[in-house]
Amino acid sequence: MTSTIVAFYWSSLVSLGMDGNLWIADPAEHTIMMVSNLTFSDSNSVIYSVLGTANVAGFRLGDYTTAQLNSPASAVLYQNSTGQYLFISDTANHCVKLFHMDNHQVEVFAGTCREAGFMDGPLGTNKFNSPEQIGFTDTHLFVVDRGNRAVRMVDLSSRNVLSLRLGACNEASGSSSAKPIYTFDGNIFSQVYSLPIHIMNCDTSQTLNYGPQLYNANTDPRLRYCLEQTILCGDRTTPFIHA
Repeated sequence: MTSTIVAFYWSSLVSLGMDGNLWIADPAEHTIMMVSNLTFSDSNSVIYSVLGTANVAGFRLGDYTTAQLNSPASAVLYQNSTGQYLFISDTANHCVKLFHMDNHQVEVFAGTCREAGFMDGPLGTNKFNSPEQIGFTDTHLFVVDRGNRAVRMVDLSSRNVLSLRLGACNEASGSSSAKPIYTFDGNIFSQVYSLPIHIMNCDTSQTLNYGPQLYNANTDPRLRYCLEQTILCGDRTTPFIHA
């Protein structure tokens, strides 16, 4: 029997990508930035602006040079045999966006942008309300849908969204690994220590599989939070300073 239990880390604000670089979602500036792993120990870390217009909250798809975001809370790099992609929780736009690293195009991956709601189903139908943390496996993207108090699961191939039942996600008992924690001082990034980070286990069979329909998070007890183990690389109230 094939196991339906999957494991992953939540990512928020700053994530260490599969390419070894730091990917930064900056909700204060409405931008996505990247710090090259070649400059972590340099006196001036090189910070590249990737997406968004600094200090302008907006919504625009298409070419990365003009794409706009609204308070993005998470950006994670994903790669497979077809290429590299950046998943972005565009929180105040209520959707998850996909940035193609090869052709530099931005598109909607899940949710109905600029329309908050709670609905499962395919792209064009599904809705989110202030998505924040993101985690992924080889087959699914997991999203903390903060406004709906739920963990949502997006199929990477079909982009169909399902909501996980109460108790579907839990911290893996006795399972942890060391993950580097970075600090930001002036315009210098540095690794300060490694922290034991606990792995999330989610049972992908425990879904509210009712098809495209709205749920009421206030009255439906099945939509209380799945247990979250949110991984933060330092909370921050001010924007990053560009080198």
